[in-house]
Amino acid sequence: MNPIEKLKICLDKAEKLSMENWNAMTLATATKEGFPSARIVLYKDLIDEKIIFYTNYHSRKGLEILENPNVAMVFYWEELGTQIRIRGIAKKTSRELSEKYFKLRPIGSQISAIVSKQSQEFTNIVEVKEEIKSFQKEGKEVECPNYWGGYEVSINEIEFWSLGENRFHDRSLYQRDELDWKEIYLYP
Repeated sequence: MNPIEKLKICLDKAEKLSMENWNAMTLATATKEGFPSARIVLYKDLIDEKIIFYTNYHSRKGLEILENPNVAMVFYWEELGTQIRIRGIAKKTSRELSEKYFKLRPIGSQISAIVSKQSQEFTNIVEVKEEIKSFQKEGKEVECPNYWGGYEVSINEIEFWSLGENRFHDRSLYQRDELDWKEIYLYP
């Protein structure tokens, strides 16, 4: 089976089980010197074999992707006994896709995206909350800021791990070559 189809099946299964945060995934980025950092982000879509997520481009992850687009992602669903590890190359989505998704977000999330200088230090939470309140009072449509948007990750490698009896887990690794996917079975 094509690993992208297998990924879609796993994502659909997790979503249908109505698990809280079924779309949470760990995203690992690294500086150009190779120093890694990881955090949880929300998977939003799978388009043309690319995983989509959204963030502030000036955040730590955004700045690290700018200097080193190699990323790793992990989905883990304990309820399904499944883990999926992915490696790929991240780049910004089209502005059109970012703006379209931004409009679907709740107004509070839109305002937070504008007010938050994600990953940067702040000294006065009261001022930040006042800025949020002033946006809410205006009540006008919020535009997607140019420093916020999506990333698409082209998948180069994907590993499926399924819980096995006596810790003999099922692991299959798919690596992309020029034409297709190569499947490799791994010891647990």
